[in-house]
Amino acid sequence: MPINIVALQRYLPAAVKNILKPYYRKLFPSQLCVMLWVTFRCNYRCSYCPYVTRSDYSKIYKKENEPTSEAWLQALNKLPQANIYIAGGEPFLYSGLPELINGLKKHRILGIVTNATVRKNVYGRIIKNKKINLTLSFHREFVTEDQFLDKIKELRKTGLFHFNVNLVATRENVMMIPKFKKFFADNNVSLRIEPFRDLDVKFEYTPEEKEILSRYLAPDRNSVDIANFNSCMPKECSAGQNYISIMPDGTVFRCVGGSEYFHNPSKKELLDSVGCDPGFFLMGNIFDPNFRLDKSSVYCRLPCTAGCDWDMAKIKWLKNKK
Repeated sequence: MPINIVALQRYLPAAVKNILKPYYRKLFPSQLCVMLWVTFRCNYRCSYCPYVTRSDYSKIYKKENEPTSEAWLQALNKLPQANIYIAGGEPFLYSGLPELINGLKKHRILGIVTNATVRKNVYGRIIKNKKINLTLSFHREFVTEDQFLDKIKELRKTGLFHFNVNLVATRENVMMIPKFKKFFADNNVSLRIEPFRDLDVKFEYTPEEKEILSRYLAPDRNSVDIANFNSCMPKECSAGQNYISIMPDGTVFRCVGGSEYFHNPSKKELLDSVGCDPGFFLMGNIFDPNFRLDKSSVYCRLPCTAGCDWDMAKIKWLKNKK
């Protein structure tokens, strides 16, 4: 009998799930995993956000082109059984999200990333037996830790979710990590630290910052010099086969990084250096009756720019291939 990761999530706290995260593809090597971006609209404009602030994807994928929850359910049901992670923008600004979540019978929800700013009644439209993992993004540019904790306490009363707080380790945040780690631990909330990574910004942590990060990064982010971020070493990747990224209008890319390479003109020089056409990452549209997943892994030499790509794709480095 196969392991049901979402059933386990009803009983496992988010902190335990994060410990198991690096082993996801070993436990579930062939299961389809979907990154579903229901909207790129957001009520925050974080200085470090690649999707809202520096490249406004909401101008590419506009609100008027966002499908209804019924249309999403019909299209997603054509896929094999999948584990779905919902992201944005702020996903709960998509008005049909609770109904989309409630209607997913065939598929399982791995989690939802949110800044927790929408009204409590929006979350209350989700049926209670789902017990979904919420990754609550703590953005210090817009909210204090006390205000953020108040929102968590409010959501706890619904009994609908497991919680995990996510903090991007920007230069402004690094020195505050020990303080926030204790603050959230004292309130029974796990804090996950994501290293700041951006191919468009020449950024490197100082030795002092690296020392702090080394104490607080999760196992799957245990190096602040993640080799595959800047590496053009060839690899065999399951993106497109058992991992895809779906945009708010149904456009499907093999991976999150692939959508960045496709949309960002600043990536052209890097694409040219490895002889890659950005169209390589584009797979079609989920609403197309002829849409199909890849039947095998693909060969890629571009850096994996997104943590979700590392988590959800099965990557085999080809050290001897040029």
